[in-house]
Amino acid sequence: MMGRGFYGSGACFAGGGLWGSLMMLGLFLLTAALAIWAVKRFTSKDHQMIEELKMKFVLGEITEEEYLKKKEVLKRK
Repeated sequence: MMGRGFYGSGACFAGGGLWGSLMMLGLFLLTAALAIWAVKRFTSKDHQMIEELKMKFVLGEITEEEYLKKKEVLKRK
Protein backbone atom coordinates (compact mmCIF):
# COMPACT_ATOMS: atom_id res chain seq x y z
CA MET A 1 0.00 0.00 0.00
CA MET A 2 2.91 2.37 0.62
CA GLY A 3 4.65 1.90 -2.77
CA ARG A 4 6.00 4.62 -5.02
CA GLY A 5 3.46 6.34 -7.27
CA PHE A 6 -0.11 5.24 -7.82
CA TYR A 7 0.66 1.63 -8.70
CA GLY A 8 3.75 0.82 -6.73
CA SER A 9 7.36 1.09 -7.86
CA GLY A 10 6.68 0.67 -11.60
CA ALA A 11 4.43 3.69 -12.01
CA CYS A 12 4.36 6.05 -14.96
CA PHE A 13 7.74 7.82 -15.36
CA ALA A 14 9.32 6.91 -12.03
CA GLY A 15 10.96 3.59 -12.76
CA GLY A 16 8.48 2.53 -15.46
CA GLY A 17 11.18 0.78 -17.46
CA LEU A 18 10.67 0.64 -21.21
CA TRP A 19 7.11 2.01 -21.06
CA GLY A 20 8.19 5.07 -19.08
CA SER A 21 11.12 5.68 -21.42
CA LEU A 22 8.88 5.48 -24.49
CA MET A 23 6.39 7.89 -22.95
CA MET A 24 9.14 10.37 -22.14
CA LEU A 25 10.54 10.07 -25.68
CA GLY A 26 7.05 10.60 -27.12
CA LEU A 27 6.48 13.70 -24.99
CA PHE A 28 9.88 15.07 -25.98
CA LEU A 29 9.18 14.52 -29.70
CA LEU A 30 5.73 16.07 -29.41
CA THR A 31 7.13 19.13 -27.63
CA ALA A 32 9.91 19.51 -30.21
CA ALA A 33 7.44 19.20 -33.11
CA LEU A 34 5.13 21.82 -31.58
CA ALA A 35 8.04 24.20 -31.01
CA ILE A 36 9.27 23.83 -34.60
CA TRP A 37 5.76 24.32 -35.96
CA ALA A 38 5.25 27.47 -33.87
CA VAL A 39 8.57 28.98 -34.93
CA LYS A 40 7.86 28.36 -38.62
CA ARG A 41 4.30 29.61 -38.37
CA PHE A 42 5.06 32.88 -36.62
CA THR A 43 8.38 33.86 -38.21
CA SER A 44 8.03 32.95 -41.88
CA LYS A 45 5.33 35.53 -42.69
CA ASP A 46 7.21 38.39 -41.08
CA HIS A 47 10.46 37.40 -42.75
CA GLN A 48 8.76 37.09 -46.14
CA MET A 49 7.10 40.49 -45.80
CA ILE A 50 10.40 42.16 -44.88
CA GLU A 51 12.10 40.50 -47.87
CA GLU A 52 9.37 41.79 -50.20
CA LEU A 53 9.75 45.26 -48.70
CA LYS A 54 13.52 45.05 -49.19
CA MET A 55 13.04 44.13 -52.86
CA LYS A 56 10.75 47.13 -53.40
CA PHE A 57 13.45 49.37 -51.95
CA VAL A 58 16.19 47.79 -54.08
CA LEU A 59 14.10 48.16 -57.24
CA GLY A 60 13.42 51.82 -56.43
CA GLU A 61 9.67 51.43 -55.93
CA ILE A 62 9.85 53.03 -52.46
CA THR A 63 12.23 55.52 -50.85
CA GLU A 64 14.62 54.76 -48.01
CA GLU A 65 12.41 56.69 -45.62
CA GLU A 66 9.34 54.64 -46.59
CA TYR A 67 11.37 51.43 -46.30
CA LEU A 68 12.55 52.23 -42.78
CA LYS A 69 9.07 53.28 -41.61
CA LYS A 70 7.39 50.16 -42.98
CA LYS A 71 10.14 47.91 -41.64
CA GLU A 72 9.64 49.30 -38.13
CA VAL A 73 5.89 48.76 -38.39
CA LEU A 74 6.43 45.13 -39.42
CA LYS A 75 8.88 44.52 -36.59
CA ARG A 76 6.39 45.81 -34.01
CA LYS A 77 3.69 43.31 -35.06
